[in-house]
Amino acid sequence: MKKKTLTKRSPLKLPIKDGVLACVKDVRKGRATVWVDKHADVKAGAATLKEAEELLVEKIWSLCDLDEPFALRYKSTKSEAVENLGKIFRITANEDADTSSPGDYFTKGFCPTCQSGLGSRNAKILQLDFLEKKAKSGLLVRFQPYHKYGLRVGMCLIHADVCKALKLNSNPLLEVREVTAKGKPMGNFREIIGRQLIPCPIPLARQGRVGGVCSKCRAEFIYHEVGKEYICDDGAALIRKYGAAAIGAATRPTLCVTGKNWKRIEKLESARGLLAEPVSILAKSEINHRPKLEKIWPLKL
Repeated sequence: MKKKTLTKRSPLKLPIKDGVLACVKDVRKGRATVWVDKHADVKAGAATLKEAEELLVEKIWSLCDLDEPFALRYKSTKSEAVENLGKIFRITANEDADTSSPGDYFTKGFCPTCQSGLGSRNAKILQLDFLEKKAKSGLLVRFQPYHKYGLRVGMCLIHADVCKALKLNSNPLLEVREVTAKGKPMGNFREIIGRQLIPCPIPLARQGRVGGVCSKCRAEFIYHEVGKEYICDDGAALIRKYGAAAIGAATRPTLCVTGKNWKRIEKLESARGLLAEPVSILAKSEINHRPKLEKIWPLKL
């Protein structure tokens, strides 16, 4: 019988490229597990993700012959990908542009008391007075009627390539319209107009005054929580059916898309700078149908 000889184990070779190692994570309540992509046997678990990462890094250093430090980059698991595709995201721009005469763009003019356009968006092409030159993906257009504060309007402009990727032109809930800057057509940007606006409800859990009502035109304004926005079950179903919709009010619409649609555009060069955040969905039993609103009175100059 031939005697077996023990040999020293060779260092493990992992796919570290440009100082980055692809990994996968599974974070559940009270437990986090991380492992190397395509090397499930090289893994570590702990109570927190940070602790699990530290243990994994220590294990990799002990198994591999490395010369330089490396970073972990996570790949989405199948369950995470499915979850993200089922979510609804709001798209907002990080750049601003200005225009004036808000009453010219709404069917019922402009209310000087609450500083808001009245009625729905009319057929007039939006004319920008000022354009941020570095803007590449989207713009929030601020109306400047009489003074530069207290304004409650903001139209949404998105890069034309993003609109094309989302196929907004054929979407029955949205209209995509050209805009001009100083009288000249802007080929890169389009205004997003909601043909059917989806309202943003107030969660029942919110206490105290959550908005205002204009003492003149009776328009209502909700003071949304920072970084949070809500839609109801019915609104979410519409967005999932058509892929995109505008939520909020005609004078301040926000574009929302399905996770599937966001995946189509997030890697586009023209989408850089767009902030996509998940929208919370409320059941009818979670909605405050009679929120407390304070009166909005004319500004005293």
